[in-house]
Amino acid sequence: WDTYEWVIDSGQRSGANWVRLVFRPNANDFAYATQASFNEYDAIVKELRSRKLRVMGCVLDTAQWPSSLTPEIYSARAKNLALHYKDQINNWEIGSEINGNWLGGQRNPLSPEQAARIFMAAASAVKNLDPAPETILTLYWWEGTAPDEEHSLLGWIKKYGPRGVARDVDIVALSLQPEDNPVGLALERIFESVHLALPNKRLMLGSFGYVESDELKGFWWLHPSDVDGARKDLITLLTPAACALDSSVGGGFWWQTLDQMLPPGRR
Repeated sequence: WDTYEWVIDSGQRSGANWVRLVFRPNANDFAYATQASFNEYDAIVKELRSRKLRVMGCVLDTAQWPSSLTPEIYSARAKNLALHYKDQINNWEIGSEINGNWLGGQRNPLSPEQAARIFMAAASAVKNLDPAPETILTLYWWEGTAPDEEHSLLGWIKKYGPRGVARDVDIVALSLQPEDNPVGLALERIFESVHLALPNKRLMLGSFGYVESDELKGFWWLHPSDVDGARKDLITLLTPAACALDSSVGGGFWWQTLDQMLPPGRR
């Protein structure tokens, strides 16, 4: 608990007013069907709310989606989480970077078709339970670097948008990782393109980050020898810019927050 409290204190001091809380896979109770699975999270949510920090719950980060995941299993998980935290968590990220090619793992990945069906079932389950909480779909920007058109952000929307993939979605969040997929002056165009493709949805800056470790291996931002400076530049550029874009609600969370804010050696 000391670590959680330290992280919450640090986040609050940073000026943040919301937190993305990801629920672990939980091998013993994947669907979160028992009270015991919530005990640790209940304390965290209570503390966050007492600090006036708004919580966006993430049903399960897609980097942790198993290859055996089905619409039925995932929708049960989403429904149980939303039911347990009714009136406490009013924003649910149903799927993060849903158009990635890593869902299900590298050995036996889920197809884009499977991922879309799983997401739709869970979003529908949450909305049918209570239409008031906001549901969020996060998509990954990697035009020009995606393995194929179907996994690209706009290619994915073009294929699955007409099938109603965003029917039960209130907000579409965009994940930007400039080290791997350059953004630069394309930021406004990215938001405009998604707005044109999904005109009835609000948008937000979802996850963004730069260099997971200390070594830059991909594209560089401003100066390749100053990774920490580049991170600060991106935060001061993308966070306020997201607030100014059409149909955007702002947002933005640093992808490697927990790893990079903890002092060296602290676990």
